[in-house]
Amino acid sequence: MQRIKIAIAGLGRTGWRNHFMSLSKLEDRYEIRGVCDAMELRRKEAEQAVGCSSYESFEEMLKHCDADWVVIATPQTFHREQCLAALQAGKHVVCEKPMAMSYCDAQEMAAAARTAQRHLTVFHNLHYASDFQKVREVLQSGKLGRILLIKIYRNGFGRRWDWQTLKKFGGGNLANTGPHVLDHALCLMGAEEPNVIARLETAITLGDADDHTKLLLHLPGYPLVDLELSSADAIGGERWKICGTAGGLTGGDAQLRWRYFDPASLPERTVVETPSPERAYDKETIDWREESWMATPDEQNRSLPVAYYTDLHGALSRGEAPPITATHALSVMRVIEMAHANSV
Repeated sequence: MQRIKIAIAGLGRTGWRNHFMSLSKLEDRYEIRGVCDAMELRRKEAEQAVGCSSYESFEEMLKHCDADWVVIATPQTFHREQCLAALQAGKHVVCEKPMAMSYCDAQEMAAAARTAQRHLTVFHNLHYASDFQKVREVLQSGKLGRILLIKIYRNGFGRRWDWQTLKKFGGGNLANTGPHVLDHALCLMGAEEPNVIARLETAITLGDADDHTKLLLHLPGYPLVDLELSSADAIGGERWKICGTAGGLTGGDAQLRWRYFDPASLPERTVVETPSPERAYDKETIDWREESWMATPDEQNRSLPVAYYTDLHGALSRGEAPPITATHALSVMRVIEMAHANSV
């Protein structure tokens, strides 16, 4: 497959670091044909780095740049209108997360992509995180039995006061970090449309959006998922905790450990209604097996945006749809909207 001609809208924090810098490292797969940004200094920096064309406005870039793909790395307040314009212009689209300001907008974007017969994928780059990939591998192995509970915590302590702390710009932990964690949660839960209970609080941020966020995702027949995204956790703790009927898992982004047993190794039991011998609780010996994983230096230092774009190119070269589908991103947006609606 030839190099993909691509253009980038927005050269801010994520547009420059995650998209422009990553794509420029993959010059054997992608050719950055154009960029747009309101700031001339940023445009000049991109021109000097890769020799691309630059434009002050998104409309100008769509009209004059010959890219086949457009990356929308602008604030989410612009995602809907720019995505629709790009699709109407015949471009395929990579959209930054969150996909849109609302679930309704996201649905409109996905429908427009289907009508235009163009690809629309959302930048859930933490899908390629090594710890998530290992957790998914362990759960799919069946070693832990039927999964009852999945806890994913991404906590720390720190104030923010930038534009992403304001509701009017779609800010808050749920919008900023939430799409990554919800991508993980929905994949592991195995349900795209769970019920949602939430509590969104504004604690130490200087803005008015949530910075202490708790979600419970539940659906009969599926694991309960407990998500916590807090900027007001001074103690911290493990990122992962999973409980199953035959074992459990815990750990963080660099190290995981899990223990499990073979249910067939336990003797058959029946419920006893008579008094317990010596007034004691029931006891039995379980032959636990323990395994662990530690990220290699390469895994710890791996660029997840580069991994995202490498996987995207690989799928397209095989004639496949993008690995992160618009349908999956819609499920993430649905949960975010339900969390805001159902916050207690």
